[in-house]
Amino acid sequence: MSDEQLRIALDRAAEGAPGASRLDVGAAVRASRARRLPAQLLAGTAAAMLVLGAGGLAIAALPGVGGVISAADESADAPTAGEADGGAESGGGADSDGGVGGGGVDAGALAACGAAPPVEPDSGLELVVRATGDAGPEGIPVRITLRGTAEAPLELRLVSEPAAALASDGRIIGPAGTDGSAATRFALDPGAERTWTALVPTTSCATGAPLDPAAVEGAALLAAVAVELLDAGGEVVAVISEPSRIGAR
Repeated sequence: MSDEQLRIALDRAAEGAPGASRLDVGAAVRASRARRLPAQLLAGTAAAMLVLGAGGLAIAALPGVGGVISAADESADAPTAGEADGGAESGGGADSDGGVGGGGVDAGALAACGAAPPVEPDSGLELVVRATGDAGPEGIPVRITLRGTAEAPLELRLVSEPAAALASDGRIIGPAGTDGSAATRFALDPGAERTWTALVPTTSCATGAPLDPAAVEGAALLAAVAVELLDAGGEVVAVISEPSRIGAR
């Protein structure tokens, strides 16, 4: 029976009773509520324990107690491991541009289309490029040779792929043909050589269209490679060849 139903029943009983025996309806209702409170608290506690035991997703609200935050709500507001440590899991520290040195691989040491290669200081290395066959539909087969000119052996690591391209008046006019080797580590003794082969395209690096056969015949070959000097603290240098006529063997 609810408090209101109990109050109505007691009021009706009190109306027919003598004045001396009238009930104190308010006191009776308060006494009834006090007797029921322990049972309600016990039932509410049991319900809370049942919900927590099922996975800790929520806590039942008890009579007379304000709203209780559920465990699910708390977990939703809690920061993740990445947020708590300032996003350390997102990475950083590694060079996202893949720059040279430190294990990175450079995109290439050749000059850009239409540009002339820079003059590089002596690094104890010499690069030579020679055509090994005539120009064909697929391009010009070439051999790229890296030669040690230092007085002592050099410990090297390729940073860019050995590459060669057609040039006119010292400026690149065709796309590069590469060997495909990169990040290779090797030693080069004085006078020793390391050789790679490549196929140099005979198309224009500006338009992608085939170059005129006369322009190809009058062009020269240029090669370049970037290497890391492991004996010199990881210094990276570009080694660029002298222009070589296609007809030269």
